[in-house]
Amino acid sequence: ATFAAFLGLFTSIPENAGMQPKVLKSFGVVAIAVACAFAISAASQWGCLCLPRSKAEKQADQADIFWQHDLEKALSESAKTGKPVFVDFRADWCSVCKDLEMNVFPHPQVKPLLQRVITVKIDATAPDDKINAILQRYGIFGLPTLLFIGPDGKEIKNLRVVGYISPDQLEKKIRTAL
Repeated sequence: ATFAAFLGLFTSIPENAGMQPKVLKSFGVVAIAVACAFAISAASQWGCLCLPRSKAEKQADQADIFWQHDLEKALSESAKTGKPVFVDFRADWCSVCKDLEMNVFPHPQVKPLLQRVITVKIDATAPDDKINAILQRYGIFGLPTLLFIGPDGKEIKNLRVVGYISPDQLEKKIRTAL
């Protein structure tokens, strides 16, 4: 509205002004409408416009990824099966964590690969002594932190991620861990 006021779209045109000011004002209104339509179209095309999704859709995206919450149990399973462990250190207050959960982990490039590893989610929203010990053990200082642990119980070097990661980059890291 401020932009429209700046352009003079809310000012009246005197009746004796003739056709030119009326035509120019009409073209201005149409130009703004077309620009808005293009901006909305471009934003939705590039994924900048986040349209709300239902809770059921969000849960369905992650339904096929089984997240464990006991790291020791996952490490034991890894030693038996030979599968690497993928650990997601996250918190409820972390917006990047939520973005990973809603958009990256369920991504068609990533989801099938996560089903081939042992996935563990460590919630550091309100860490207790057990969670603090795990955070200290792996040197976790920022969230989100993603890491891979091999069947030998050691972190797979150069695969740790702190912060956001794209589906393409995460796919490469999971393939390296496998």
